[in-house]
Amino acid sequence: MAIEMVIHALGQAAGSGDPLVLLKEATGERYLVIGIGPLEVMGIAAALSGASPPRPMTHDLLCSAIATCGAQVTHTVIHALVDGAFHARLVLDVQGRHAELDSRSSDAIAVAVRVGLPILVEEAVLEQAGVTPRSESGAPDAPAGRAEPSGQERIGEEQLGAFRDVLRGLDLDDLGRPGPPG
Repeated sequence: MAIEMVIHALGQAAGSGDPLVLLKEATGERYLVIGIGPLEVMGIAAALSGASPPRPMTHDLLCSAIATCGAQVTHTVIHALVDGAFHARLVLDVQGRHAELDSRSSDAIAVAVRVGLPILVEEAVLEQAGVTPRSESGAPDAPAGRAEPSGQERIGEEQLGAFRDVLRGLDLDDLGRPGPPG
């Protein structure tokens, strides 16, 4: 079963500064942190802000190519975690025929944001890599009637607070600007 997620934040890993996307369960409390590349974070940030670059970015080109071929993306799904890498698919309707394209998770997220589609994550992936914050009392915040997955790591609100501090320091306006020549 796939769970709908929303982009909660974009940020950087503490220490390394590697870009991250933080997904949150649309109707729940679980989070999924995915490391992505600098170009992908720029593409996602540009799409989230509604900025139109002077020339199409790679994700814009992909969306345009899919549409030109008479297809449309119906949804994206992050379906596996293999050797620390998230695997995703773009699910297409090609003139009434079902098709799937293998994708990096960051590219699938960037396409979903551009075309306004849900980002789905398989339950097995959330069980393997999802995190759920603890309440202020330290007790788990498991929703009523739902057992906590056995392998799921629990993180405290203070850890999410540190991530939020990193996000507050991000200047998303700088993400679309070219770096110094070199």
